[in-house]
Amino acid sequence: MRTARYVPFRQSPTPILFLLTAFVLSGCASDAEMAERGRRDAERDFRAGKAKLYWRGKPMDEHREYAKLLKERFGVALSFAAEHMSSQRGSYLEGYNEQIREEIAAVHGEKALEDVEREAEEQYKARVKRH
Repeated sequence: MRTARYVPFRQSPTPILFLLTAFVLSGCASDAEMAERGRRDAERDFRAGKAKLYWRGKPMDEHREYAKLLKERFGVALSFAAEHMSSQRGSYLEGYNEQIREEIAAVHGEKALEDVEREAEEQYKARVKRH
């Protein structure tokens, strides 16, 4: 009785490498392209009333007050993003946030976000003082 013997598949790796390279490069965008995509998405979301402001890293103490004021005053939700992420994702979020800040300033005034930040901090201090 004869036993089957394994014969490795012998083909040039070139087509496989070509396909792998094409697959990888098709999903890669530069940081500048991702930032621009973030800006476009932010503009669309702001106009549709679905805008977010992304917060990276540890939340500030007054994040509850800040989130509430952002939503009430500007219709913008506060969303928390991972602190560590790919440079493309980071660029996208930076572009998105930058555009949202510009949209808020254009509609509500240059100091509108600063006013909300200050008011959120005051509300937080008052809340902590009560407890």
